[in-house]
Amino acid sequence: MLLIWLSIAAALVALGFAGFLFWQLSRVKIADEKVKIVSNYIRKGAKTFLLKEYSALGVFVVIVAIILFAMSAFSWQLVLTFLIGAGLAVLGSFISMKTATLANAVTVDGCKKSLRTGMRIAFSASSIVGYVMAALGVLGVTVLYVIFKDIEVLYGLAFGASLVALFIRIGGGVFTKAADIGADSVGKMEANISEDDPRNPAVVADSVGDNVGDVAGVGADLFESYVGALVAAVVLGLTFLPLFGLRAVSFPLFLAGLGLIASILGGVFVMFNKKGKVKTTFGLGLPIVSVLMIIFMLLAAFFALGSFKMFGAAVIGLVAGALIGLIIYYYTSINQKPVKIVAKASQSGAATNIISGIAIGFFSTIVPVVIVVLTIGSSYYLAGIYGVAIAAVGVLSVVGISLTMSAYGPVVDNASSIARMSGAGSEVRERTEKLDAMGNTGAAISKGYTIFSATLTALALLIVFGKMTGLAEVNLVSIKVISGLLFGALLPFIFSALSMRSVGIAAEKMIKEVRRQLQNGGIVSGQEEPKYNRCVKISTNAALGQMIWPGALAILVPIIIGLTMGASALAGLLAGAIVTGFILAVFMANAGGIWDNAKKAIESGLYGGPGSDTHKASVVGDMVGDSLKDVAGPALNILIKLMVIVSVIIVPLLMS
Repeated sequence: MLLIWLSIAAALVALGFAGFLFWQLSRVKIADEKVKIVSNYIRKGAKTFLLKEYSALGVFVVIVAIILFAMSAFSWQLVLTFLIGAGLAVLGSFISMKTATLANAVTVDGCKKSLRTGMRIAFSASSIVGYVMAALGVLGVTVLYVIFKDIEVLYGLAFGASLVALFIRIGGGVFTKAADIGADSVGKMEANISEDDPRNPAVVADSVGDNVGDVAGVGADLFESYVGALVAAVVLGLTFLPLFGLRAVSFPLFLAGLGLIASILGGVFVMFNKKGKVKTTFGLGLPIVSVLMIIFMLLAAFFALGSFKMFGAAVIGLVAGALIGLIIYYYTSINQKPVKIVAKASQSGAATNIISGIAIGFFSTIVPVVIVVLTIGSSYYLAGIYGVAIAAVGVLSVVGISLTMSAYGPVVDNASSIARMSGAGSEVRERTEKLDAMGNTGAAISKGYTIFSATLTALALLIVFGKMTGLAEVNLVSIKVISGLLFGALLPFIFSALSMRSVGIAAEKMIKEVRRQLQNGGIVSGQEEPKYNRCVKISTNAALGQMIWPGALAILVPIIIGLTMGASALAGLLAGAIVTGFILAVFMANAGGIWDNAKKAIESGLYGGPGSDTHKASVVGDMVGDSLKDVAGPALNILIKLMVIVSVIIVPLLMS
């Protein structure tokens, strides 16, 4: 029990440190009025969207809670923890958005002093997001377990977190990509102005989207992954290691607490180190935390379980997550061969750009699949089914720093946009662009952790489902199981189609509005200010209108299959969805990143530079990739976990 209380203490320390960093951030006074005006536009738009999204989401959550409460198979404790999980995800995403929209202007102000000052401000603000979301995850699981002493009520916590995360991820993703595509399609390709040009009507909506999609959405995504991994490890520990008793519960929770401490130490190094190159200092954050975690994992395994095999399983997960992150970085880095191949193919037009991007994206799934198979096999060999869950916790033990790196990208991207829109000096713009380039690397690597942890967590929860239903194995020649597998394999494709169609519908409305406004010669000449609010409103309404059906699909399909075809068919459904969902998510992340950075490589002067036919071809590829890497792909990570959590919760209905 001592280790659980230490985990709670670590989470409270992380929240306290995040509060201190936020206090420091809020004390900075911005002197440049133009920077303040642009930042206020973004802050107001992000707040308005999220509050509307929370209102719509709240109705859905309440309806689900009422249905659960009305059914005798579910306890009031499960309903309560469901609401707590949903509430924590909302709270964390709102704090993340609030921090990011405050930090963008402060980062610009810091870049007026030096590149290091700008990096430190952006990193400290992003750290707030990482520490808060990770700490809320640890507190949610540990405190509720201490209060109820019942592992089953923790399923409600994971369900609420996953449900809210799915809606926030899809809604925020549709918002940001509709704005981004509108800004690119009309601004760059028709009016020959950049997406960050203040004359572009969609420029503010694009920056708002960075916050509601890539900060609030990613934060909610990793929060629910963290909760799901911890719940799976706790349940499997008590189920498969009864001799260890409470120690099997305390080990993963203690690991999570130590991960918070390691992330704080790594963050302090990056924020306050004044020696060496800025880029090197930034890049050392994750390696330092990873090394610290390996040491902490050894101590945790010794004190909690006295088993070095558990240490091995945790380290395998941590290392494998880093490897997948590096693979994604290789395929999406502007300096690596895959991006250069796609950039070169753009010389022949948009068709060859897209074909080469798809082909390389497909190839890029090979190594991640091999890594997942080796991770599952080796962690199972060391510690059985529990080892697989511990490997998932190992991946997410560095979530404090990995989420920091993910949130850093949108913060510096916003800062770069604000610097251009406000007419900041060339030196300031150059510094914000350097920070933006560093952010792309961090975001790419953190995606690997997100995708990999989602897969391991879903697999661990699938094992929990099998244990609860008495399915030690399933018969692959059973018609029901085969049918379930096919439906499960199909589901990520249907889900992705719905998500991408939502982006297309929203983007179409945005393009028409941007095109209409730019027909006004006064806006193009700079004599009149665009009506930014109209574009923000279009993205808001489109995102809210399109986010319900994908979420409803994730809940309803497992229930329908389970109740009509039985537990074995539902197990097949989950297995099929996990396999294709993982591979699709990797493909989408890599292909989208390749197209994005191929465009940026050309914008840096390659093959004719901005405004050339090659550039326009790369913009088309980037717009196609946007809906893959920032909407459908990330949402698949949540889909597979939400489906398994729903399946675990409805087990009493299947067994009745």
